[in-house]
Amino acid sequence: MVLTIPRGVSALIAALTGLCMTAVVAADAAPGANDLTGFSSAAAAAEMQLEQRFDADLSAADLRAWLEQMSSAPNHVG
Repeated sequence: MVLTIPRGVSALIAALTGLCMTAVVAADAAPGANDLTGFSSAAAAAEMQLEQRFDADLSAADLRAWLEQMSSAPNHVG
């Protein structure tokens, strides 16, 4: 006898398994959660500072104008 699992149920099982594995990995993480995978502590701090400077340069108005311009006419993406 072969047990078949509906596609939706197997997707749910996969999602729950992924969440459980994420929880296990997060529980094993060191207290210094600021560390970035693949970076030394000093390089991680520099990277975080660079990303904060990048985020500070973003403007909601500029992004909105870009989105309006890109969606104003058909293009190769749409």
